[in-house]
Amino acid sequence: MGQLIEVEAVRLGAVAIFDTDRSLGGQDGETFKREDGQDSISFSAQAANSIFAADDAATSVYVYSNTLAVHRDGDWSDDAIAVTSSAIKNFLIYYDENRDSGH
Repeated sequence: MGQLIEVEAVRLGAVAIFDTDRSLGGQDGETFKREDGQDSISFSAQAANSIFAADDAATSVYVYSNTLAVHRDGDWSDDAIAVTSSAIKNFLIYYDENRDSGH
């Protein structure tokens, strides 16, 4: 159930911009910070939670329509980009057997 999301990433120091082929938030944009804890059930908050769960160094996620800006402690390595891209790519997948395990 669900479809994989296409993701393209661009690094900008401690921030990476992830552009997707699906809208994950509204046009007003929302910022989620790890330290605030996300108990919201909104779609954007759940997307942020999946990124926080995948990358312990992610500190905040800004969701604006089909774009996510993720700030993390330290620079983005290839592995960190792959882990976060995978979390976004699999966000809409419900059953584990449908997940993309590749980075």
